[in-house]
Amino acid sequence: MEAKIDLLKRAALSGVLDTLPLDVLKVYLLLIAWARDVGVQSRVPLQMIQDTLQLSREDCQRALAHLASQRLLAWAPVQPRASRRRQRRGVSGQEITFLLNPLHELRE
Repeated sequence: MEAKIDLLKRAALSGVLDTLPLDVLKVYLLLIAWARDVGVQSRVPLQMIQDTLQLSREDCQRALAHLASQRLLAWAPVQPRASRRRQRRGVSGQEITFLLNPLHELRE
């Protein structure tokens, strides 16, 4: 948790967040909250991002691509894991894995 707070502080102080469009910033903040830790691969259904932020699939993918271009994170689409819990919640479709870049990799 401390590493995620430090990452957010560093990103804010560096000014890299100042130029992000609002939807991209929302996606970044949401992924920081959902990440297991900085530098550790995490996994989330793309549909959860869409539903939480009321964004289209294309807008989510554009936001992720923008964050990757700013070197704030790395992400990749993956096949969803089959689970009964996901089926009960009605979550289906594509998942992404993402990795928040550590502090030293942020642009100054």
